[in-house]
Amino acid sequence: MRWPGVILCLALLGCSREQSFDERYDEADKAIREKAAAIDAELAEPDAAAAEPAEEVQGQPQR
Repeated sequence: MRWPGVILCLALLGCSREQSFDERYDEADKAIREKAAAIDAELAEPDAAAAEPAEEVQGQPQR
């Protein structure tokens, strides 16, 4: 009695619906927009190394 149930479960698992082009496109678009927002946020933060004045190199002032 278990085998028909197992076979039925395997058959149902094998019949999953593939995503349409529009669904895949929407997912890719969302991922790209999230990455772009993260990059924009990172670039918007002031860079601590760029904000500090340059130090003298070997006792000579920076030009």
